[in-house]
Amino acid sequence: MRTVIVGNSGSGKTWLAKRIGEKRSTQVIHLDDIFWLPGGFNEKRSSSEVLCLVNSKKAESDWIVEGVFGDLAKQFLSSAQP
Repeated sequence: MRTVIVGNSGSGKTWLAKRIGEKRSTQVIHLDDIFWLPGGFNEKRSSSEVLCLVNSKKAESDWIVEGVFGDLAKQFLSSAQP
């Protein structure tokens, strides 16, 4: 299973992704974790590091991606499947 969930802040993306992930034993990938450096939401990763993380995660067999970063989410769409 490879699924992408996008939406505005507070729309329930994380909640939905966690519930589906628990039910299907699938990892949840938070786009915040890809975009921001650990420790908060004040320092972005470099573009090359983000691309490397996206490609690494896309290569995995099962995932649910969730977040507000439309450009990052788009990079997962070609690999998504029901």
